[in-house]
Amino acid sequence: MKVPTKKITPSPRHIALRDKMLDIMRTDFANTPAEEILAIYAYTMGQLIAMQDQRRFTSVMVMQLVSDNIEAGNQDAIREVASAGGTQS
Repeated sequence: MKVPTKKITPSPRHIALRDKMLDIMRTDFANTPAEEILAIYAYTMGQLIAMQDQRRFTSVMVMQLVSDNIEAGNQDAIREVASAGGTQS
């Protein structure tokens, strides 16, 4: 069975949701270690994975979707950091 997954290019609506999550992290969890926040988001992702319709998606399909989009998010973050430049001392 072909895995019908795809990388999602975030729409303005998706970006707004992400920005809300980041705002909560910055305000309500500013002193929380980064690895703890990462663990909580991973835990939540696990719950979202479990809620997928098993009649439509196999676990391989869902994990491929997650993997593809984690990779896309990493690449976008790397591009943002690289394009931000820095200061010369």
